[in-house]
Amino acid sequence: MTFASGSLSLCLAFTTVTAFTALTGCGGTEPTPTSKPVVATAPTVAGPRCPKGSDDRPADVQSKMNGLQAAIRQCFALGTASTKGISKVQLALVIGENGAVKSANIADAEGAQLAAADCCSKAAKSTSFGSFCGDDVPVNWTYTME
Repeated sequence: MTFASGSLSLCLAFTTVTAFTALTGCGGTEPTPTSKPVVATAPTVAGPRCPKGSDDRPADVQSKMNGLQAAIRQCFALGTASTKGISKVQLALVIGENGAVKSANIADAEGAQLAAADCCSKAAKSTSFGSFCGDDVPVNWTYTME
């Protein structure tokens, strides 16, 4: 682009290239890249998920599992006598932070019939625990029936 005014002439050329824009005079010098300042941003660090001092697991696990023993005994009384006279059942629970049992599986059922094991699993699933703040909590509990 050329502008002329009296004895003064001005020649400017604007060149746009991907990654930089250059202003060159009539002399045809090479475009120089313009750099944009890079602003480093610190990664956002989330605050603690749980308030300080809050329980990260249910506080009532032992009392609830002990309270579940009556239901477990009832399941075994419905025709689950072992030939040894002793039966064992190990429950594997996962408790969510709202206190609900997310899963209840029989990890081991020595001397137990399948119906008794299913009954134990259902009884465990119906149990609820106190709420807490944190990840799901696995609980393994063994009952021995004599």
